[in-house]
Amino acid sequence: MFFYRESTKETKLIKTKSIKWTMEKEESVMPELMIDIQIKQLAYMINNMSKEELETLYMFLTEEGAELLERNNDLKLKRVRYLTTEEVFDV
Repeated sequence: MFFYRESTKETKLIKTKSIKWTMEKEESVMPELMIDIQIKQLAYMINNMSKEELETLYMFLTEEGAELLERNNDLKLKRVRYLTTEEVFDV
């Protein structure tokens, strides 16, 4: 099974294996990809991840990760900016 979702702020196109397209309202702008995978394969992939990859996966699967993604998007869209060293340490 293959499921692909391309999102924009106004509409979302959904393409399934049967090449059926539908339009839905969507607020997210992040594309999604859904595939069927066996639990055994998933467990194997997770067991072979490095510590850094496991920490990243954990962040994506928790509320804390959602907040960090939102902050990162704010930085990319220049809604906020990084503090300089002088600002942080009041030098």
